[in-house]
Amino acid sequence: MASQDLPPLTSDRLVSAYNTLLEFDKRELDTLKSEFDSTSVVKTRLFDYTIAQAACVRVGIVVFPGTLDDQDAARAVRLSGANPIPLWHADSSLGNVDAVILPGGFSYGDYLRCGAISRFAPIMEKVVDAARAGMPVLGICNGFQILTETHLLPGALSRNSHQKFICKEQTLSVVNTETSWTSDFEEQQIVTFPLKNGEGRFVADEKTINRLEAEGRVVFRYTDNPNGSIANIAGITNEKGNVVGLMPHPEHAVEAGFGTDDRQSNSFKQGIDGLNIFKSLVAKVIYDDLAPFTGVTSGSVEV
Repeated sequence: MASQDLPPLTSDRLVSAYNTLLEFDKRELDTLKSEFDSTSVVKTRLFDYTIAQAACVRVGIVVFPGTLDDQDAARAVRLSGANPIPLWHADSSLGNVDAVILPGGFSYGDYLRCGAISRFAPIMEKVVDAARAGMPVLGICNGFQILTETHLLPGALSRNSHQKFICKEQTLSVVNTETSWTSDFEEQQIVTFPLKNGEGRFVADEKTINRLEAEGRVVFRYTDNPNGSIANIAGITNEKGNVVGLMPHPEHAVEAGFGTDDRQSNSFKQGIDGLNIFKSLVAKVIYDDLAPFTGVTSGSVEV
């Protein structure tokens, strides 16, 4: 593992952690645990390993004709320590990725309706199969619309109630922290993500809304209601918690100086609430990889 192959932000930490693990290979964790009769020793080594392992997490980012935010999503993935892997809409393989992001934009020009054509792209057959098998999938804005069109998520996104395009910094309440993409948040935490859409109003029939509420599948709610979404719903998840869709853009709030305004400290453009989405995913992938070796939980994995 060469330093030039690692994300620049964390290369020094990753190289150091990797060198540390040359002495204690992951395959020998059970032996290490029995020798010292202490899970703390194992978990210390596992923590070192998770830092190095983050650089090996591969997150596919699907690009359709008209996609706009794929590079923003790729940067967010890199800042979380993982590796973004570009996927083209006509690809017939996911390329051995650990997770998939469907970014924002206007796929296929939003003809017919948002996401209606994208659902038939060759890559989406693979995404649907992988999601149903448990792979983490995130749909942001247009990606959320695509997830509803493929029926990976219920409901639909319709024209904003005021019939106008929205572009603003939007506060949200985190409702569900048990998904593959939200474990790094606190329940009821208030976060700020940019919101930009013309067809972002979440709608569903009463039975679907009641089921989402009863099963705890509402992930984010607007603190106000900028587009008329039913029950202030800004994002939802599937039954397994591996597929999440939301209209606001966490990938635009991941780097100090370029994120949203942090009103808590009155500092300009410091908000990085969105980074927790991508850090949650990295922790989830690492946890799944390490689970057979120890009793760590995804909440205890830090990256």
